[in-house]
Amino acid sequence: YPLEHEEIVQLRKRKLARLLLDQRLEK
Repeated sequence: YPLEHEEIVQLRKRKLARLLLDQRLEK
């Protein structure tokens, strides 16, 4: 079933946070 808009926003925020953390750890 399709995710609610809020869930999608939360997932996007989590992905962005994860990417930012990964970039910080790499440097």
